[in-house]
Amino acid sequence: MQSLGLAAWPAVLLLIAFGLAVAIGDALQHRLQPTPFKIFCAVAGVLLLSAALSAPAAPARWPLAAGMGGLWGDAVTGLTANGLGALKVPGARIILGLLFLALALWSLAYTVGLRLRDFT
Repeated sequence: MQSLGLAAWPAVLLLIAFGLAVAIGDALQHRLQPTPFKIFCAVAGVLLLSAALSAPAAPARWPLAAGMGGLWGDAVTGLTANGLGALKVPGARIILGLLFLALALWSLAYTVGLRLRDFT
């Protein structure tokens, strides 16, 4: 929980989904077929989600030393926010949080095989 924060839960759910796809067989395996690019997207999606969760300030009662995105999220958001802060971009953490969230959702949706037509 310290390293990924709340983004550890989607990482566990991805592992369960891919494990069930292998166990069940052809019904789910077509969409959840583990290719190298999907594995990359899963790792990138979890890290981007961790960074997005670190963008807002942690609540006062948050029990961990790291923010809601854990150590990895704090590192990614902090480095990129400092880079944008050097360019005098106002609201850099909020902009980065929204950008990281959009990229994380796209990456995780691609990983589990969701398409736009699944929502219509």
